[in-house]
Amino acid sequence: MENFTAVSLAHWIMGDGFWNSQDGTLILCTDSFSLDEIKFLCNLLYTKFGLICSPNRRVKDNGEICYRIRFSTKQGNINRLRELVLPHMYQSFHYRLGI
Repeated sequence: MENFTAVSLAHWIMGDGFWNSQDGTLILCTDSFSLDEIKFLCNLLYTKFGLICSPNRRVKDNGEICYRIRFSTKQGNINRLRELVLPHMYQSFHYRLGI
């Protein structure tokens, strides 16, 4: 996964991310990924960028269970995420980072 960069993450957020204002964190919509794939991606984000995230269980309207990636609100984690991706994001998408 050496080709996964901060630019890749910025594009992923612009395409499938949203800011959860209720708890002040970013969620990546990964509804079609398996739990094992989500865990792999969380590990990748931690290993490559030092970002702390975890699977967030969600029940769809039809009762189906899926998982999304939720970035931790731990001290500095969201700021680290912003530092990494803001230079690569269109300004019109900054709202997805709570800005």
